[in-house]
Amino acid sequence: MAAKQVILQKIRDAEREMLLNDFMSRGDKIFVGTVKRMDKGDLIVESGRVEGRLKRGEMIPKENFRTGDRVRAMIMDVDLTLRGLLEIKTCARDPGSRAKIAVHTNDRRIDPIGTCVGVRGSRVNGVTNELAGERVDIVLWSEDPAQFVIGALAPANVVSIVVDEERHAMDVVVDEENLAIAIGRGGQNVRLASELTGWRINIMTADESAQKQAEEADGIRKIFMAKLDVDQEIADILIEEGFTSLEEVAYVPLQEMLEIESFDEDTVNELRTRAKDALLTMEIAREESVEEVSQDLRDLEGVTPELIAKLADGGIHTRDELADLATDELTDITAQTPEEATALIMLARAHCHGTAGGERKKITLVKKSTSEIKQADSTGRARTIQVEVRKKRTFIKRDDEVAVPEVVEEPVAAAPVIDTEELARREEDARRQAELLRRQEEEFNEKRQAREAEEARQ
Repeated sequence: MAAKQVILQKIRDAEREMLLNDFMSRGDKIFVGTVKRMDKGDLIVESGRVEGRLKRGEMIPKENFRTGDRVRAMIMDVDLTLRGLLEIKTCARDPGSRAKIAVHTNDRRIDPIGTCVGVRGSRVNGVTNELAGERVDIVLWSEDPAQFVIGALAPANVVSIVVDEERHAMDVVVDEENLAIAIGRGGQNVRLASELTGWRINIMTADESAQKQAEEADGIRKIFMAKLDVDQEIADILIEEGFTSLEEVAYVPLQEMLEIESFDEDTVNELRTRAKDALLTMEIAREESVEEVSQDLRDLEGVTPELIAKLADGGIHTRDELADLATDELTDITAQTPEEATALIMLARAHCHGTAGGERKKITLVKKSTSEIKQADSTGRARTIQVEVRKKRTFIKRDDEVAVPEVVEEPVAAAPVIDTEELARREEDARRQAELLRRQEEEFNEKRQAREAEEARQ
C-alpha cells in the first residue's frame, strides 16, 4: 500500500509540474479565471486546470469576491528577466493606489526605465489600467544605497543624505516645497520607498537636520570637554574631523590623528592617553554598579554598558540567562527592536556552545565619510547632493594597552563616479519620468472628473 501511495504522489507531482511549465511557457501576464474558494482571506482562482492564489494584501481595497466570480489578475514576479537584459530587482505596493518597481540592467545600451515605461507610456499605462488606476513608479536600482533611496523618493528632490550603517537608517533632507511630496499622502511615498530599498528613511527639512546635528555635536562636545579636560576649540576640531566618541579618540590608528593639521604628535598622544584613562575610569564605575553581571556577559560582542545596566535591572546576570530568554522577554527588558533582540540572543547561544579562548576584545567604532552624487531632479536640471556615510569599523584591542590597536576595517566603497554621458542620460530619464507623471496625473484627473460627473447625473 505504501509503495502505491508513493507512486500516486509522484504522478500527481509530475502532473502539477507539467501544468505549471505549460502555463509559464505561454508567457501570459494576465491570469483570467474564476474564484474557486477562499483560503484564509486569499482567493484561490481557477483557470482551466491551473490554480492561482491571489493574496488578500495584493487585492485592491474594497474589492469583494464570491465563489464563481470572474477575476483578472496581473502576474508580478520580482525575479522576472527580459531576455536576460532587464531585471526587476524588487517592488513595493500599496494595492489599488501606488507601486514602486526597481529595475536594473548590466547593458549600458539599454535604458531600463524607458524600456519599462514604453513609447509614450504604453507599457506602464497598460499595467495601470489593469490595476484599476494604480500608479506605478519605475525606479533605477543602484548598488549605492544613497543613490537608490534618492531614486525611490522621486519625484521629490533630495538636498542631502546622512547614511547611518549601524542603525541601517538614512536622514534625508529636502526643502520645504518638496517635503509633502517626499512624504506623500498619508506617508505613502516614504513608506513605499523604505519598503523598496530596505532602509529606514527619515524625511526632514534643512532646519530640522541642522538642529539635530547641532544637538548631536553639542552632546559630543560636552563629553570631550569634560572627559578629556580640553577647551571648546579642541573639542570642535575633533568633531569636525569626524570623531564622535572617546573610544575613537583612544583606539583609532595613530596615523589618522596625526593627519589632523591642528594637532602635533605630543597633543595627539596626550589626547589618546586622556581618552584611555577616562574610559578606564568609566569602566570601573560601571563595573561597580553592575558587580553581579558576569564577565562573559560583559564580553559578549554588541553588549554595551547601557545594555548591561538594563539587563542587570531585569535580573539577567550571565550569558546563559540571556541565551534562555525569548525575544519578547528581552525586548521588554531592553526596549530593543525584535530583530536586535533576536540577534543578541542567538549570539549568546552561539557562545554557550564554546568559543576559542584568549580572544582579543573587539571594539566597533563609527567613522564619517562624505561624498557627492550628481543627480538630475524631476525637471531634468542637474543637482549636487551631499552624502554623509557613517560606516562601522572594527578594531582589535590587544591585551597590551600600550600597543597600537590592529584594525580590521570593512572595505569602503569608492564614491560613485558619474561621467558626463551618464549624467546626461539620467537627466533625460528624469525629464521623461516627469513628463510621464504629468500625463498620468492628467489622465487620473480626467477619469475622476468623469466619474464625479457620472455620479452627479445619477
